Amino acid sequence: MSPRQRTRRVKRLEHATESDGPHDLDGLTPAQLLLAAARMPGLFEEIARRANEARTIMVSAEENEARLRAELTEPEAEPSPEAPPPQQEEEQAQQAPEPPAKTPSELYWEEKCRWRFRTAEDYAEWESNNEVEHEYDPFKDA
Repeated sequence: MSPRQRTRRVKRLEHATESDGPHDLDGLTPAQLLLAAARMPGLFEEIARRANEARTIMVSAEENEARLRAELTEPEAEPSPEAPPPQQEEEQAQQAPEPPAKTPSELYWEEKCRWRFRTAEDYAEWESNNEVEHEYDPFKDA
């Protein structure tokens, strides 16, 4: 492509992206949108404002904790008829909870694997097979 063709193409692209009216961002590709934002003052701020409209406002940890505590401390209007009396609730709390069901892998380990402690014979066998074939001292000639 000759330099003359390049300059004509650049001018044509610049003319296509310019607009004198209000900023119409609808229908632009992301690349066109960024190019328009770079060329027109105030357009980037408008893009950021539109992007932030849907976002929720951040809340500090203290405000969030206060809101959660307020939700927890609201008194119930009436005890529900399905709820057991308070005495039964205490008795249920005092009973030991049932252990959770075992997973298939835990059941396999129980059935197939038998653990045993090592004995002196195991260590003796290891010591007899752990012999050094060659003596080597790296500091001998140093």
